[in-house]
Amino acid sequence: MTCEHQFYIMTSRFIGEKTMEARLLKMKEVAEMLGVSLSYAYLLTKRGELPTVRIGNAIRVRVGDLERYLKGKVEQNEPPYTFPYRKK
Repeated sequence: MTCEHQFYIMTSRFIGEKTMEARLLKMKEVAEMLGVSLSYAYLLTKRGELPTVRIGNAIRVRVGDLERYLKGKVEQNEPPYTFPYRKK
């Protein structure tokens, strides 16, 4: 393997990682990845817990931002959010 070939592989890996981090996800994809409802995913963005990018009327989330959100939740070891029960 030549030096030029090794450099190309290293560069393409670095660019690939940066590109993946900047990839934009639809809210439906975010909800599926988090295992929550679409409305709860929107609630996370409304609360400011999950940064968003607006493109026209569309709301998108960067993969890197979603990863940082998840990492923060794991480090905090927060219990999952539960909805309050209604009294009957």
